[in-house]
Amino acid sequence: MRGRALVNQSVKANIRARLLIERSIELDPGFADAHAWLAVSDLCDLAAGQRAVSLDPFLATALICEGRLEASAAELASALEINPNHADAWLLFRGE
Repeated sequence: MRGRALVNQSVKANIRARLLIERSIELDPGFADAHAWLAVSDLCDLAAGQRAVSLDPFLATALICEGRLEASAAELASALEINPNHADAWLLFRGE
């Protein structure tokens, strides 16, 4: 969670975020959200995005990185239907 929060704060914070996210992946290689945020921290690194989608095909962040915007929009809409206060979903939905 800390890494995710640091990703967009600054270049220096993004470097710290990557270290935290990479450590999360070391601890749990199957943690799709960590792979997705690693992709985001590297401005949508394609390999990390593909890994995230392979772990959780409905992960909106990774879908955006893969250019699958319609699928991403559907996932974000579902997330907002379940939780209208989901800040990450709103952020990504607006940015898409």
